[in-house]
Formats: sequence, structure tokens, C-alpha cells
Amino acid sequence: GTGTFGFIDQYDNIVYHKLTSPLGKDAALLHLAFDVACETNYKLYLLSSSIDNPNALDMVIKVTFDEQWTVIKNEEVTVIPTQQCKAHRLLPTQFNVFATELTSSKLLTLFSP
Repeated sequence: GTGTFGFIDQYDNIVYHKLTSPLGKDAALLHLAFDVACETNYKLYLLSSSIDNPNALDMVIKVTFDEQWTVIKNEEVTVIPTQQCKAHRLLPTQFNVFATELTSSKLLTLFSP
């Protein structure tokens, strides 16, 4: 992967962002989900998955932006314990972030502050 993701701005242009953490910079990104409090904490979750690349790490990456959503302030990487699980989707809730593990039929639960 390239560790790159983007947003569509108000002018319909794609604004790209590149992860820079050691594990994030080559992440095979598949899915993203905004934190339930994203309007005040400026966080989103990215899912790196082995679904397209069997050599990719399955990971959940929490990204914190500045208030304008233009600059990445922090990246927090959690490697999913079941590797090669073809991580598929993310679901943030008020207290947890869930990630589905396709090949293992598991639901990973991460506790979110």
C-alpha cells in the first residue's frame, strides 16, 4: 500500500494525505470511518487490510487532524492480532472501535477514550 487517503473538498477536488508513521506510511488502506465525536476531536480511523495484498499488515490507524482537517497532528497504529484476517470494516462507537476480521469470522474491539 501507499498509506495515502483523501477527502473531497467543497470544490469537488480530492485533497490527499499521506501517513508518515513507520507502519502507516505503507499501509494498504481499505476503509475509513469518522469518530462519533469528529466535529470536536477531529479524529478518523483508517483500516489497513490484507484483503488485496496478502503481505499487507491488518491494522487500525487512528488519525487526529487540526481543526481545519488539513494537517495530520497524530497517528496511532494498532496492529490487529489476527494477521492475514483480511480486515474488512470499521465501526466507531462512543466507547469502542470495532473491526471485522473476514477470514477468521471475528470482531475486534478496541477501547477508545
